[in-house]
Amino acid sequence: MSTRFWQAVYIGWALVVGASVTFQLCSTVVLNGRSTSPTFHALYVSNVGVLLGGLLLVPHSAVSREECKRPAKWWSLLGGLCSLPSFIGVPAGAAMGIQLVLLVQLFAMLSTALVFDLRRGDVRMSDRKRLGGFAVVIAGVVADNLAATGSGIEFTWQTVALLAGTFGSGVGYALQAKCNGRLARDLGTTTRAIALSAAVNILASLPLDAVIWQEFNIHLVFELSDWPLWLFGGVQSAFYIGSLAVLPKKLGYTISYLTLLLGKLVSSSIVDAV
Repeated sequence: MSTRFWQAVYIGWALVVGASVTFQLCSTVVLNGRSTSPTFHALYVSNVGVLLGGLLLVPHSAVSREECKRPAKWWSLLGGLCSLPSFIGVPAGAAMGIQLVLLVQLFAMLSTALVFDLRRGDVRMSDRKRLGGFAVVIAGVVADNLAATGSGIEFTWQTVALLAGTFGSGVGYALQAKCNGRLARDLGTTTRAIALSAAVNILASLPLDAVIWQEFNIHLVFELSDWPLWLFGGVQSAFYIGSLAVLPKKLGYTISYLTLLLGKLVSSSIVDAV
């Protein structure tokens, strides 16, 4: 099949990935609302999603016949650490709306992706189309912040801290994609890289979980009727992280994240309107 056909497939894939983030954030906001301390409870929700996503990929990782080698780059093992700030998006979405949070997160991912593409030579300073697309994103972030101010959202130090954390989570996702892409080359499959990244994330989160559980007396709230939301969170986590490890190699970092942005913005606009 032609190159254009496969490029269209990858772009469609990226659009679906972007839309999945919106629905995942909506489901986690609902789950987080079960707790009387949603800000800290968000870490539990994030951890369960990563854990379930990793467990769902273990069977495929185990039966794959691809050669598994020792990671050649030590930094490729740090993908799980890069995604630790992702839980901040849950309380941020509840406080400021899904669309604003997703836009700030994508702005951070695009900024990091642009640096990657410039280093690889995939994008040059003379590439007006891609740099123009990045400028459009910046304008969108500014416009959305102005709209948020006009809609009654007060930018206190708490909301600014949430936005800063959301920006950090976006940078973390981009770095995680870089780490997992490299790790997949050594472990043989993307599923193995995601499963190992999930294990690293969970182990790194345990001390934070222990502090929240013991010192703040905030426990995980689980209602049996919410099992579809928990399962969706795990599936989406594996799908999202795995897609970020593959799509940049097919489309380039900047195009991948611009397409994700479109999927996120369209879906988040629908959600915020509803």
